[in-house]
Amino acid sequence: MANTKIKINDADEAYEIILDAIVTQQLAPSQKVSENILSDQFGISRTIARNLIEQLIAKQFLVTVSARVTQVAPLTLMEIKQNFALRKMMLPNIMALSAGPTINYEELYTIANEIHSMQPNEDDHSALAVLKLNRKANLILCGDVGYPLM
Repeated sequence: MANTKIKINDADEAYEIILDAIVTQQLAPSQKVSENILSDQFGISRTIARNLIEQLIAKQFLVTVSARVTQVAPLTLMEIKQNFALRKMMLPNIMALSAGPTINYEELYTIANEIHSMQPNEDDHSALAVLKLNRKANLILCGDVGYPLM
């Protein structure tokens, strides 16, 4: 995907591409990022890159080290464990708040079957696909609540 000649003009598509790059560590933890780096590496406009950097900082995927340096957020095993522990503690309450007629259980069941059929994960591509489906399922369950770790 690096140094692509195709320009991506859709901000949502660009967001997904950059997020995938962070999750798969194509953009590694603590790696410096800038409008120019994102533009050159992923074929997005500098305007879209600037907006994405702001969004990703707000969601804590990127961190500002100084006025001129932004990096991919460093990620430690401890932080991953804490995130999952927090989710485990909060998820029952969040689901209780969101449960009701707005949940599409048929779609949820379809996603669960799709995730099950993809096991075990053989490579990064299939693992990323499972993560995306899991995120989609989480948003179905808890999207209306606005839980930030989804």
